[in-house]
Amino acid sequence: MAVTVDVRGLRELERALGEIEKSATRKTVVRNTLKKAAEPTADLMRSGAAGTWDKKIASNIIVGTKIKNEAGKAAYAASMRETRGDKGAAVKAMRDARRAAKGTMPPVLMYVGPGERSWRAHWVEFGISPHTNAGMFAGTRHPGVRPNPFIRPAWDATQNVALDIVATEMWNQIDRAAKRQARRKAKANG
Repeated sequence: MAVTVDVRGLRELERALGEIEKSATRKTVVRNTLKKAAEPTADLMRSGAAGTWDKKIASNIIVGTKIKNEAGKAAYAASMRETRGDKGAAVKAMRDARRAAKGTMPPVLMYVGPGERSWRAHWVEFGISPHTNAGMFAGTRHPGVRPNPFIRPAWDATQNVALDIVATEMWNQIDRAAKRQARRKAKANG
């Protein structure tokens, strides 16, 4: 399913962001804006997840910048196999892989959805097909679970609201940061 979004004024926004001197402040402006814009989606996800068979999912819907860093895990595991358990070498390989991946990441990411404690959320969203169990319950038949989507419908319902919040809040955040910057300059000069 294709999603088309018409955004105008990005050049002006980028220019205004560029006028903020500190890179960290620019990232903070974008991060705060995205976090505020993601809240309506998260709220709708929480209300949708509350009616599912896994009641814990709703309390674990998060808005944040922490995304599981898969870069490095594979390097760590490979190094542990190659060096026969040398943790020092494995940690170094993991750090090197994460540093290499860091340059490929966008400056600011915002995550909205189930946190790490909601590891069954994808089963609720997409369902489980009937299957024969393995492991402790080997040979028994699982009847499956019907999908109860709550993530995609929440996004579909709130994407325009989120875009409107980004449009207005970004300018508010830039304005606040510019005023703080001007006050600091005045204090340093004055």
